[in-house]
Amino acid sequence: MKRRIAALALAALLVLGLTACGGKKSDGTTIKVGATPAPHAAVLEVAKEILAEEGYTLDIVEYDDYVTRKKTGKQKLLEFSCAKLVITDRIHGMLFAALTGTPCIALNNVSGKVS
Repeated sequence: MKRRIAALALAALLVLGLTACGGKKSDGTTIKVGATPAPHAAVLEVAKEILAEEGYTLDIVEYDDYVTRKKTGKQKLLEFSCAKLVITDRIHGMLFAALTGTPCIALNNVSGKVS
């Protein structure tokens, strides 16, 4: 049950909060995530199954080179800068919001890094 709630929360944050300005509009059911091949892409395959049960499609893009990751990082900063509000429990989400001057609500998590 906790996995399902976490996956749905992740989906909601990605779909609602991280849409780039003027970019291609999402249909609201497809989530695109970048990850390194191992172990992150393998872990996301589990989330993909859970999200599919809830009607979402998880598009996993594997990045294994520095140039692509750097370009993707710049795109992610653009997405954060265009958001009206970021709600996150991750330190990186909070840092990206701070870097881009985007209002952010940071929730505490198990690691305690955001408390």
